[in-house]
Formats: sequence, C-alpha cells, structure tokens
Amino acid sequence: MVVIDLTTFDGSGFNPEPAAGQLDSDDWAITLSDAAFFDFGGTAEGNGNIFAWGTSTGDEDDGGIWAFDVDGAGLIGLGIQPTNNLFTPGQVTLRLVNNTGADITEFRVEYSIWVNNNEARSNSLNLQESADDMTYTAVGAGFTSPEAADANGFTATDVVEVVTPAAPIADGSQHYIAWIGDDEVGDSMERDEFAIEGITIRLLNVCGNGLMENKEACDDGLANADTAACTSMCVVAACGDGFVQDGVEECDDMNTDPDDGCAADCTIEEPDTTTGGDSTGADTTDGPADSSGSDTDMTATGSSMTDASATNPTTTSPTGGGSDTDDDTSGGSGSGDDDTTGCSCNSSGNGAPIWGMVGLLGLAFARRRRS
Repeated sequence: MVVIDLTTFDGSGFNPEPAAGQLDSDDWAITLSDAAFFDFGGTAEGNGNIFAWGTSTGDEDDGGIWAFDVDGAGLIGLGIQPTNNLFTPGQVTLRLVNNTGADITEFRVEYSIWVNNNEARSNSLNLQESADDMTYTAVGAGFTSPEAADANGFTATDVVEVVTPAAPIADGSQHYIAWIGDDEVGDSMERDEFAIEGITIRLLNVCGNGLMENKEACDDGLANADTAACTSMCVVAACGDGFVQDGVEECDDMNTDPDDGCAADCTIEEPDTTTGGDSTGADTTDGPADSSGSDTDMTATGSSMTDASATNPTTTSPTGGGSDTDDDTSGGSGSGDDDTTGCSCNSSGNGAPIWGMVGLLGLAFARRRRS
C-alpha cells in the first residue's frame, strides 16, 4: 500500500530534486496545453509560473497548478484551475514502478476529487491508465462537475477503482495512471476548480494492503509490524507468538510456560534471590539451628524469613496477552490505513512510487478526513 503525502505541498512547483513544498517530477508529469507541459524529470517552478501558483482556498482567476486548501483547515490537494486554453484538455500523470519481485495483475486506486463548482460550466476529470504513457485506457465512469454553479465551496467525491492492465506489470516495469480533464457543457468563460487528494494505491490479495482479505485475522496496512497489534503476517499479536508487542508485552519466548524468565502473561520474571528450606526441621545451609531444632533461613540481603520461597513479582506492566487490529494497546478493535510490510509499491528515481510492500510510492498522505 502507498499513501501519497501532499500535506507539505505548497504549490511552489516540481523538481527532480524537490525543495521543501515542491513535488518530485520523477513521479509527476503535467500537461496543461500543447505549449505548457513538463515531462518526468522536468523542472517547473518560480514566481508567476503556471505550474507553481502557490497555496489558495479557491476562487482564483489564474489558470494552472495550485495547492488548494480544500477544507480551509490545511487539507491540501493537487489543484487545477482550468481556463479556455489550459487543461481543456489537460493531464496530470503519476508514474508507478513495480518493485515487488513478481508480476502485478491488478491494483486498486483510491482518491478524492474536490471541486469548487463556482462557474456555470461543466468540466470532467477522469482516471485513465497506461503501460507506455502514450496509449491510455479509461478506468471507471469518470467524474463531471455540474453545469449550474453553486456557492458551496470545495466538496468531495470519493473514488475507488480497480485497475486491471491488459498485460501483467512485470517486476521492474513502469505503469502510469493519469487524471485527464476537459470542457463538457456550458457557456461560461470561467471553469470550476479541481483538486486531487487522498491518493492511495493498494495491491489486492496481499497482506499489508490494509484490507481484510483471504481469511486474514487483521490488516492494518502500513501499521503492520511484528511489534504491533497486527503482525507482518496479518496475524493478531498474542503472548507466546515470539514477538514482543510494543507497550503490551515485556517479553515473549514463544511459550506461556512459567519459571523460565518470561511468565505466562509475557511479563519478565525476576530471579529467585532466596535460599534455604522449610521451618519444620533443621538444615545446615544457612545458619545455626534454634532451640526448636529448626533454623532460620537467611535471605540474600541478610534479613531472615521462615520457610523462605520465591514469589512471582508484581509489576505495573500490561499483563494481557490479547491484541487488537489497530495501533493502540487498549485491546479495542479497528484498522488503520495514513510500514511497508506486505506492500508492493515504491518510487523510481528520487521517489517514483515503487510497489515494494505494496511499496508503491515513497510519498504518503498523512491527512484524510474520509474513509
């Protein structure tokens, strides 16, 4: 699973070695018109550049690429302001690289389209996929904004589509997904504003994609780990499984046997510091016998006790061996989608999404308000 992070994007452009606030052009290519585009590895930045208008909450006149704050509270989307000669048609392309070690026959793309329907014209923004970045095939029904304008500001439509390429994506091969926009109907000279946000790419039928599949006991996606509530094998963590769960267990020796240093509840057993026998008869190990024929066994600290024996230590650490399927230690249930165990996607160059767990990309969306 790959979650593409746009939280730090500030609309300052694209570069193969991106500065803070920029996006990596090894991952992204954009065509606004026949005369305004950059390909993968290109540079598009600087004040007044149509690919780098900065951050806005919308209602802009300048056509091109923005970082739209779609909720007014810092939720950033890759923004597009079409005009009569920009993005009509146009294309935003994301390059993916298979680094799983196996062929990929399908994957799922999730994202949100935010539209500021502030103009009396309808525009489309549709998902397509390609093996060569030349011939593209439509995925799903696509999205078209209403012709009649409203004053609602940015509103979201969540999209989930499964991409099934015509041929398997071989290990090491590239694949492309693109959002292609164009005019539809209406006579307004102005166009609605769009933003793409919440991009998540998952392989299917694999542990680590954040989906409960194939009789998995849990799958917390990027949170899966052998020290977490859901292990890298999509098994619920439990005392005795050989993995020490963070914040829950002190030890785990792959059994629940007592008196072996790790107790049955996966807390550490303190060593027995006492010596001696019982108080019913004399022994010769620790001290002189008293007048009753018994002796007083001496502890390691020199204090005395009768019939000294080791006792199980009392700790304040968690003693439950149970687990849940989210990131806390409360024993509750749940799942977390925003590391790469079981994933299969990541990024090429300095960041193009590579399916490595998935490992599909090295970029990750941290903030989502929708499931």
